[in-house]
Amino acid sequence: MKYDLFADFFVKSGDVNPRYTCNLGEIHVIKDGELEKMGFRRMLSDQGLFLDYSIENATLQQIEEITNPAYVSEVMDIIYGGEDFERICISALEVEVIDDEGNYPPRGVLIGNVFAEFKSTEPLSEVNFLEDRFEKKRTHRYFNVPYKRIKDYYNAKTQSEVIQRMREDFDSKDHEWSFEELMDFFESGIDDAVDLACRSFFGMKDLDGNPAILHALAVGMAGKTKDEMITGFLHDVLEDTDMDIYDFDKLGFNYKIVKALEILTHDKEHCSYEKYIDNIIRSKNELAMTVKINDLRHNLLRGAAGNHPEYQEKHMKALEKLLAAEKKEVNHE
Repeated sequence: MKYDLFADFFVKSGDVNPRYTCNLGEIHVIKDGELEKMGFRRMLSDQGLFLDYSIENATLQQIEEITNPAYVSEVMDIIYGGEDFERICISALEVEVIDDEGNYPPRGVLIGNVFAEFKSTEPLSEVNFLEDRFEKKRTHRYFNVPYKRIKDYYNAKTQSEVIQRMREDFDSKDHEWSFEELMDFFESGIDDAVDLACRSFFGMKDLDGNPAILHALAVGMAGKTKDEMITGFLHDVLEDTDMDIYDFDKLGFNYKIVKALEILTHDKEHCSYEKYIDNIIRSKNELAMTVKINDLRHNLLRGAAGNHPEYQEKHMKALEKLLAAEKKEVNHE
């Protein structure tokens, strides 16, 4: 039997409504009496059909022992958030629905035909948006949003509050949200890219002693679309920091941007610059090619300003090759 675990935090012991309701994860009970050994007492649910359990006056030690690892940070945020609680109640609520294949229902919010699935409360854990989640022949289209981004958007402290706010915002009969609209609404955008670039290049200098962030900002501002600008702001992050390609996906940037960033990253130890440029052309990735052209144009300006002829010659050859490939591709179409 599977139970969802929740903790209710009450400011005053006599309060009816908790200050916070926090998800602690889930627990699978195999033998009768397991929950009782953990300090739970049996209670009937509102419908009287399922057996639920509770600890009416839980201790912090019980909270620590019961909370699943993927939910620890949110519990700690509440316990050590500066508020005092006279009573904490833990509930173990029996999962009431099992599908034909024996699977328990996921936790989340259904928005039209898109399901937002919450698997954890860790800040960078993924919230998966899956299209046609409940159809037997469902598609596999999905995008990820870091949980922290949604919490920050709603200025919320718990998953329960986030889910409630999402239901209020998206449960509208006047407008049925499409998968693309939700992606555009939730995925990381220009502000996130600028913030990440500024933090990544903080204190770093270029060849002439100028702040490295200026180049990233110039390449981003040269973009004509949102994806071009975001990719431009981030195009050197993988190459110049210890981040890896999977971090961008975890941070909620869309798959087109993540793919372009992967192509734009030059592995200098295993690939010559000439081969690197050829790989960009061979990829036929329009976003990567456009951003690289913007990058090279700004590099030429920097080379001229700093009087670096070798630097300029290298990037002029690369730019001419990319422009020729771009023109050839346009004519071919």
